[in-house]
Amino acid sequence: MNPPLTTPEPERKRRGRPQAVRLLPSVITILALSAGLSAVKFALDGELGT
Repeated sequence: MNPPLTTPEPERKRRGRPQAVRLLPSVITILALSAGLSAVKFALDGELGT
């Protein structure tokens, strides 16, 4: 068996933001989709603004 052609690189430390901050855009998107779908439902039911 031949040795690998390249040597494995050492693992890099994860630097940067905590996981909660990285998830913030996804959470905002989910909230916006929920609000939009709720608005469509209320508009179709005739309950919006009356």
